Amino acid sequence: MKNCLLILICFLSVASVLHAGPKKDFVVLLHAAHGGAAKGVEAADGVLEKNLSLAYAKELQKLGVANQFKVVMARENDQNVDMATLSKLAQQNKADLVISIHFNANLTDASHRGMECYVATQTAAMENKILGKFMGAELYNVQGMKFNGVNLKPMGNLLNQFSTPVTLLELGYLTNDSDLAFVKKEEGKMEICQKILNAIVRYKAQMEYNK
Repeated sequence: MKNCLLILICFLSVASVLHAGPKKDFVVLLHAAHGGAAKGVEAADGVLEKNLSLAYAKELQKLGVANQFKVVMARENDQNVDMATLSKLAQQNKADLVISIHFNANLTDASHRGMECYVATQTAAMENKILGKFMGAELYNVQGMKFNGVNLKPMGNLLNQFSTPVTLLELGYLTNDSDLAFVKKEEGKMEICQKILNAIVRYKAQMEYNK
């Protein structure tokens, strides 16, 4: 009788796994801002936002793959992918999350510094609120960088065109000497990217818990 019961339990367990099907990859779409003729911000020392954003996206790609995420790069070379195209890429790749990496500038006040996080406010509202909370909490703890907050100013329809949860990150002011020095360092890049990854991990865990 015991043997029959054990066989039945094993059968039901296997059937349950087969019914559930293969586990879906968690897809992260990474967007390095600007590219090609659209160089973005140019720092006083010649550093270009388009190159720096791509370097950060590639570092984050490595970290994401190492943590078993499926990472899709919107660009891997010197070309510009605008936000409308990025939104289409998100749908085509069935992305769970979109991260757009930027660097900031203030041409009238070089003392302005720090990182900022923006999320869509009208689409995928609950998911974006959770995403902003985790991303803000992680970026706040980057040592040596100031964090200015989440959604300090509206992004208009720029992010609300995405049906997928999306965050636009401004990872420092290239017009500020302190920010520029930090984001150029390999250690600075690795720390910021690790914090972004931490936020992705926390967001994924929360979404799975909410199901």
